[in-house]
Amino acid sequence: MEKLWSSYLDVKARCLYKNKYLRGRGLSSSQIVELMRKFKVYIDRIDKSPMGSKIRDAETTEEVVCIIKSLFDNEWDGYIKETYKDIPSYFLDYARFIRLLRDFSENFLSEGEKQDFFWPDGSKMQISDFSEWTKAKHNHIRLTIDGKMETYSGINALLKVCQYIGYSDIAQFNLTTNGLKLLVKHVPLGKEKKYMEAGDGWNICTSCETKTKLRLIKIIASHFHKNINAEFI
Repeated sequence: MEKLWSSYLDVKARCLYKNKYLRGRGLSSSQIVELMRKFKVYIDRIDKSPMGSKIRDAETTEEVVCIIKSLFDNEWDGYIKETYKDIPSYFLDYARFIRLLRDFSENFLSEGEKQDFFWPDGSKMQISDFSEWTKAKHNHIRLTIDGKMETYSGINALLKVCQYIGYSDIAQFNLTTNGLKLLVKHVPLGKEKKYMEAGDGWNICTSCETKTKLRLIKIIASHFHKNINAEFI
């Protein structure tokens, strides 16, 4: 899983926090802009501090919160300018925001019953919120196989199709991506990082973008005349 601190460094994630999580909480536009400016100052300061390597390795919200509280409440206590006194609380608030995003994403991608999630202003969270406010690239594929619809990451969608049709049959189709065979029994020397285990002794090439994986799925579905639909989300 991606480390939590990377979400503090991510401009797109901070944009979503500014435009969706802080709106409707009694702050004016100018206050939000100023808050985010100060927020960035301390993100950079923490990242370059002796605690930077520790916080970059933290994997849970609890770990990040513990490090942040230690910095602000102990090491930097008394050194924070009066105009920045509100910033520590927003670092903790941002951790809650990231936790909400992760919970929403996990629920959206799960095969179980879906749960509703809401922004602080009471509006229901939608997958479209992410592309609308962050201009993020599509990085998941919605697969419909024989009428059953599920959402996967690019590589998991491709794996699902390969499992459904059969690795051997697809391997005989001899598909390639970036000059490498899609499915191999034996990974070429020096290409180990470009493949992952698929199952049944096969390895699948992961060295391509999600849009390429989508194209491969559509080629496979057409070639084998299978009732498979795939689309970006």
